[in-house]
Amino acid sequence: MRDAQMKYQNVIFDLDGTLIDTDNAVLKTWERTLRECSFGYSQNELQRVLGVTEQAALRALNICPDEKFSNKWMRNYALFGGEAKYFAGVEEMLLRLKRSCHTVGVVTSRYRSECDLFFTHLQFDKYFDLVVCADDTERHKPFPAPLQKYMSLLKTCPCDCIYIGDMPTDIRCAKAAETASGLALWGKKNKNTTGDADYIFYHPADVFGNAGPCGAERVRG
Repeated sequence: MRDAQMKYQNVIFDLDGTLIDTDNAVLKTWERTLRECSFGYSQNELQRVLGVTEQAALRALNICPDEKFSNKWMRNYALFGGEAKYFAGVEEMLLRLKRSCHTVGVVTSRYRSECDLFFTHLQFDKYFDLVVCADDTERHKPFPAPLQKYMSLLKTCPCDCIYIGDMPTDIRCAKAAETASGLALWGKKNKNTTGDADYIFYHPADVFGNAGPCGAERVRG
């Protein structure tokens, strides 16, 4: 039986920073790879590359590397990718959603090759019905294309979906795709920001709390 508090049949998540803790591994990889290419950036300066595709990150940094950059990045991430792990409480929350007969999925800016190479230990097949990666659409978050692709594959509509992420690009993607949006703060050091999300989640268990239709603090509508 579905949990009475859960309004949305399709619960879709961002990956990095929302379900799994990869920030340190990603920042270490960018710092090392850029240093090999003679670009000096601190991890603090590289915060802006979190949650976006490689090409979007390079544009944000105003860098045009050679054609070997992607291979260098992947080689360096292999040194740190094993550090990725689910945030505390996330696996329990995902399993509860599955037991409640919800469709659970991921829309990520990661490429599928990265997921296959670095995240097999996280057992995506155990938790997710569908994973949409950066390879699956020409346009990426904050554009709505990734969520639209997800809904098209499942033949569902925006009114039955919520997209939960930790970055402004996730919320903007949800708004553009006309789904409900949830801001996941359980992996954030600063929990004072709400952005434009419809719901705020301070802990994975909040997905099944009593504060609103999705168990979160509702901030809009």
